[in-house]
This record gives sequence, C-alpha cells and structure tokens, in this order.
Amino acid sequence: MKKTHLYNLALLTTFLVTSGCGALPQASTDSSVHAQTSADLSSSETNSTTTWLAVHQFTFWDTFSFHHYITTTPSQVAAEVANGTFTDDGIIYYVASQPALGMQALYRCQTDTNDIFAWTDSSCNSAQSLGILGYVYSTAVAGTATLGDFTKLFCNSSDYCVDDIATAWGSEVSNLEGNGYSFQLLLGYVSTTSPTGTPLAYTPPTTPSNPTTTTWLAVHQYTFWDAYSFHHYITTTPSQVAPALASGAFTDDGIVYYVAAEPQAGLQALYRCQTTTNDVFAWTDSSCNGSQSLGILGYVYSSPSAGLASLGDFTKLFCNGGGAFCVDDIATAWGSQVSDLEGNGYSFQLLLGYVSTTSPTGDPLGYTPISTPTPTPTPTPTPTPTPTPTPTPTPTPTPTPTSATTATWVHVYRYFFSVNGVGHHFFTTNPAEAAPLAAMPMYANEGLVFEILSANIQGTAPLYRCQTATNDVYLSRSSSCAGDRYVDQIGYIYTSEVSGTASIDEYQNGGDILAAASGSGTEGATISSKDGYSDGGLLGYVRAE
Repeated sequence: MKKTHLYNLALLTTFLVTSGCGALPQASTDSSVHAQTSADLSSSETNSTTTWLAVHQFTFWDTFSFHHYITTTPSQVAAEVANGTFTDDGIIYYVASQPALGMQALYRCQTDTNDIFAWTDSSCNSAQSLGILGYVYSTAVAGTATLGDFTKLFCNSSDYCVDDIATAWGSEVSNLEGNGYSFQLLLGYVSTTSPTGTPLAYTPPTTPSNPTTTTWLAVHQYTFWDAYSFHHYITTTPSQVAPALASGAFTDDGIVYYVAAEPQAGLQALYRCQTTTNDVFAWTDSSCNGSQSLGILGYVYSSPSAGLASLGDFTKLFCNGGGAFCVDDIATAWGSQVSDLEGNGYSFQLLLGYVSTTSPTGDPLGYTPISTPTPTPTPTPTPTPTPTPTPTPTPTPTPTPTSATTATWVHVYRYFFSVNGVGHHFFTTNPAEAAPLAAMPMYANEGLVFEILSANIQGTAPLYRCQTATNDVYLSRSSSCAGDRYVDQIGYIYTSEVSGTASIDEYQNGGDILAAASGSGTEGATISSKDGYSDGGLLGYVRAE
C-alpha cells in the first residue's frame, strides 16, 4: 500500500537567529521605566550596563504535531530533555532583561497545544500571554539581525496544522521561503553573539520534512449483548476488554482496519466515541454526533487512493419507540458487509474516511464480516389478573397456594450502571443475564437484594420490568409501565404483609427508579435521607436476603 505522510504541526514560533559580528550592542537601561511600558524608550536617564538573557530553544513532538518551546530558564524543561521528549536546539539569541533606550518588549506566548513562541505584544496573536520574555531593539543596531516571523499552513483550517517560526538567520529564511512559509511580522532586532562577543554555535536546522515512517494501529472490533440490546465496541488496545472477553460477554470479531498513530499529510483524525449504553463507535470529529468523545482513535485518509477502502458508518434502530438503547452503530470498510448491513435494515450515515484492510506488512486481514443479528422482538405482555380478594381475609400467616400451583422464592439481582455521569439500576432474576454485566466495568454488582415468588398464589400480584428512555430498568406493579417500555414479567410479590416478608417501596432520583426495602433503618430510609431519592410508595412485600 502506498503511504502518504503528513507533517501536522501545531501553532508554534521558533526563535532562530543569524550570526552577528562582535559583542552585544551596549544598550543603556532606563530605571524610570517599568518593565511593562511600551516599545520605544525615550528617557535619557541610563545605566552603563545591561543584563543579557540567553534564549534557549527546544523542539518536541506531542500527540498532535511538531512544536517549539523557548525560554530563558532552561531548567523549566530539564526533565523533558533528560527523557528525550525535548531536543535542545541551543541558545539562539539574546534579549535584555530590562527595558532600555531604543528597545521594545518581546512577549512569550503559549497556544492551546503548548507551543511556546514570541510576539510583539501581550495579545500574543490570540494565544495566552506568559509575560515578557525580554527586550529587543526596535530599530536596526550594528551587530544585530532582523527577527522575522514566518508561517505555513500544513492542512485545512486547523490551528494545530500551522507552523509559526521566527528566525533571524538568512540561510533559514531562504530555506523557509523555499518550503512554502510566508513572512508575517517583524518582531525586532536581536544579537547572535554572547555578551563576551563569542558567536553562537547554533546551526539553523533544515525545515522539518515529512516523517519517513508511520506507526500503524490495528483497530479491533468486538460484538456484545448487554441488558438492553446489541452493540459494537472498537479499540486499538485489546487489553481494555480482556475481562469482558474472558467472561464471554464480548465476541472478538478481529482486526477490521488500520489507522495511523500520528497525523500525516493527507490524513484526518478519526475519533472514538461512546453512547450512554456503551456502544463504542468511530466519528469524524469530537462532537461524536452527540455522544461522549473518548479521544482520537487514529488518523485515516481523507481522499481515496489505490489500496484503500471507504469506511462508512451505518446505524439501525432495533426496537419500537426510539431511544439510544435501541441503536447499533457500526463502521465498516468491507463491501460484503455493507450489503449485509443494508439488507438487514441498517442505514448509511456518514463517510468516515479511507482505510487500509491490509496489515503494515501487506498481508490481508483475516476478518470475516459477521452476519447482522436479528434480535427476537419482545412479546406483548399478557398480565396475569390479580385474584379477587376474599371479602373476609383468613388471618393465616402462610398463604395457601392456589390449586395445582407451587411457588418458590427466586433471587433478584441488582446492578448499578454508571458512565458519563449517568447512573441507573438494573434488576433481573436470571443469572445468565446477570453474568455478562458482572464482567463490564461500568456495572457495579449490588448483590442479591431480595426474593420474589415464581408463581401466582393467593395474596400476590405480578411484578413487571420496565425500561425508561434513558435505559433505567425498574420494577413496577403495572404492565403499562407509566408509558415506558415494557420488558417482561419478572415474578410475583405479596400485596400485604405476611410472616417472613418485608416491604419494598419505589424510590426515584431523576431518571433512576429503585426498588428497595422500606421502613426505619432500611436501605430506603438511608437513600431518602442521604442520596436524594424520594419515596414513591409501596410496591409490595418480599422475602429479604
């Protein structure tokens, strides 16, 4: 596969200067002028000496691009230099530490991508001002060189794609202009000799060229069912899902395509996003189509080229009434899977870019597109009617089962889901349904909270599971679910207290509806007083765990 590379640079200003002749010009200081005063100083009161500060330049790569960093205090970046993050370019010119006649302030500025550059005033060309770096001559003085600012746009309309470099070295100016840089601003005049008159040893580097190699990341895809529906999950770090994979909650679909680890020419960012129901998908920007951004997954080609396949985003609504829990979002670059998706009700949403379906060594991927599952629709509930109560209740502590009916106590499992600041509960009596949740880090197992009956006997009523639009799965005595989605009938509970039972109430806090033991000293009392839940009334009576 032919690889096109990008040199994707953040907004930065390098301070490179030409060699001067002789010692630093003797600038006289003006003790009556504050350091924040403006450029040209006109007072005739001067001192005979000036303190000169060496401006050090460092070069570094971060996640986004190539940067420069300038400082008169190299100890600020000693750790970065020691660990190899920063390359020390050396002393590039000198500035005065105090305002002096014929001098103007030079400001040290920082972009939001941590590039440190120089500017003529505290506006910093809309970046953050870090204060005055020092003072430079406002007009040419013998032994000084022009400090000019040059910029180049490396990609379309993104700040991190702009390289901003200041230089006073004639050879570097020629190199910059020959590589597409444009002159922007005269920053002042500086010296390229030390206070002792020694020329600086700095050698202007060649304008950074495109990297010769690219690190490619394999995108792994997983398929899973959670309590709500069918989902996909993508990552370049398979260890993230090792526990879920080991438990059987996730199915490993294999490597589906490759992305570049760094921005390069002709590439654009591909973001990894997460819905509130843990579908992890790809998108073209950090808005993530309204979901949470998990950061950049990698970089993909923005234009078609030989050996590349289109990466398209497809979605399908799985259940009636809408809601995020019903949507599966999958990106594919495989023609056969596109046909399968479209044939199974998925709709094309967006072109994400162009990717390779071969490994960096040129080997085709072993991925076989999976058939799209067709979930079994939830049956329409047929509630069991509550038996007509006997006018005169029999005060028997243990109810007598109806004929030919044997009821057993069934454990109720409760889990708490939390992600992106959203929290809600999930109830089930099915251990097989609970097992995958236990392997997912976003679910906290709150244990076996109480027991309900498996069959309808005298004095009991059906207990249903309902699901809100925000995926809270709660318990209700009504199969209408107050307008929410009906899930199923989970069992039966007593409608009045009998020996060995305890009451449970419905508690609500925002979108979370929770069934918990009620009464003095119970969980219900605790969450009402401390966690902001309001008591919505009695659900019935169960056997406490």
